Amino acid sequence: MSAGAVLAQLSVVLAHMESVSSKLSSNIRPSWDQLKEFQNLSVQLEAASERIKKNLEILLRRRAPTEKDINLAEQVRSAKDIRQVMPSLGATLKRNLILLFQGPRLDSALDTSATKARKNQARTRCETLRAQTHHLILLWSIKIQPSAWSSSVGMSDNTFYFLIEELKMEEMSQVPARIVEILEYLKKEEPLKNSMPFENFAKKVAQHKACTDSLKRKHSTETSSYQEGSYKTLREDDSQQQMQLIERSKQIDYKGSSMPISNLPILIDRLPTAIKSSVQWKWERRVFLNNVGGLEGDILDRTDCLNFFVPKDRNHDISITLTVGHEVGLEVIAEVEAIRA
Repeated sequence: MSAGAVLAQLSVVLAHMESVSSKLSSNIRPSWDQLKEFQNLSVQLEAASERIKKNLEILLRRRAPTEKDINLAEQVRSAKDIRQVMPSLGATLKRNLILLFQGPRLDSALDTSATKARKNQARTRCETLRAQTHHLILLWSIKIQPSAWSSSVGMSDNTFYFLIEELKMEEMSQVPARIVEILEYLKKEEPLKNSMPFENFAKKVAQHKACTDSLKRKHSTETSSYQEGSYKTLREDDSQQQMQLIERSKQIDYKGSSMPISNLPILIDRLPTAIKSSVQWKWERRVFLNNVGGLEGDILDRTDCLNFFVPKDRNHDISITLTVGHEVGLEVIAEVEAIRA
């Protein structure tokens, strides 16, 4: 969840607490059972407030990213535009991947406490990076020298985790062939020869390149047919499933509206996950993958989970409707406190 969404939630909680505070001081007359419940809630409220206070203190001790951190993030992000892999870049990539997937050297009895601490920190950071997407691992390994990130001597924890958070959604639109070649060489050589995590990583990179190359080879006649939701080789059962989705969407149980404006950041933060959880989204992705080989032109994978209705009268607002998964959608409705109509 984004910082803006958490900030909005905390503001709402504070507003509710201030509102309830005045009501508690009014002339209410609770029963004995209600007094016991008030007492239980008082204990829980005190514990929850203490946890919030403690976590806020930790949060406030963290510093905001510096200009240097932001510039470093942009430097890593620029690796997306690399088309030619120079020898120096290939060497950096190789050293990074070996460290990342093998980890630092094993501890020695001769290691000082400082050396052991650096190795432990390097192991933790390697594990953190291995858990990221193959896109982020590539971008990171191309642009940052191993000595610059493997310990706090070269990079502080604040900078390291800021970069992870800042870059975790980045993707390489095109992977140079030379990078795939380097990964293939590393798979056959020590020390990564028998590393299953590295083999899985290399496989994902190769699959990504094969997919983008396949689409790029198609001449760009653009995607009007796909935008209208019609594939040339759309299977009959997929068409039937789409019709069922449309029919089900017409059967409305209830309407929710009147959402507090302070909860708007929560809604915005949750929308991508909610959309991707929908049956419509999953159906579209399956159909695209099944038919991408038979499509003409440089086809983009698109979605009809968002629809835009633009009135001719410019004095009228544009309407945007979204399709989201049922379970996640209900969670979002509850989180944003929409009123059931």
